[in-house]
Amino acid sequence: MLSIFPKFGAASLIDNKDNEQISLGKYFGCDEIIYDRENSLEKIVQKSKNYDKIILATYNTNKDSFANKIYDLLEKDKLIVVATRSPFDIIHLNDCKTYVCTFDCTKESLFALTDALKTNKFSTKLPVNLNI
Repeated sequence: MLSIFPKFGAASLIDNKDNEQISLGKYFGCDEIIYDRENSLEKIVQKSKNYDKIILATYNTNKDSFANKIYDLLEKDKLIVVATRSPFDIIHLNDCKTYVCTFDCTKESLFALTDALKTNKFSTKLPVNLNI
């Protein structure tokens, strides 16, 4: 499994009280790419071809975001998208088949996500209506 996880900048580190970069790969124990606009889309896509499952984490994405550009290039049948902040990220992700929301990106939420991914036990009710 490959985790493709956003690099948090100064504006978003406030969400992490420890002010450190945390990521799913640290908890899940899988290979990982920490992405930002400095990454090459081609290298991300090329590396993803070596994996059966890919987790793409988003953080307040929009139609022009780098995460959306990555999403557009990945194989959808291998992809699990995890919204680590806004559940509305899915609005900008065409043909998203597997979508999980954590609502924040704390150690606790990533630990819970890791447990859910390993046990395949997820809660299926969102507190908001996505209208998709």
